Amino acid sequence: MRLITDYESGDFGVSDLASKYAVSRKTIYKWLGRFDQERVQELEERSRAPHTQARAVAEEVMEAIRENKADSCRIVILQAAVQAEAFLRSLVRSNT
Repeated sequence: MRLITDYESGDFGVSDLASKYAVSRKTIYKWLGRFDQERVQELEERSRAPHTQARAVAEEVMEAIRENKADSCRIVILQAAVQAEAFLRSLVRSNT
């Protein structure tokens, strides 16, 4: 919070703050971008873990596989569809 106060006072530039708080200028810009008067907790570090699992299989697909155990051909096709679905989701994420 002191960092934001120092910045808003106008007495310190981003480079000065980076030196004072021993962080990079990129980090200072990140924190300033996250800051909101009502939500100081936005400055807390965020998890870098993905929000979804790329290899997760949709429950509907798993149910279809369970229902069609006797038909091995369908199972192979459904598994290929699951892999294709995961691949397409990863392509969409990489383009955003």
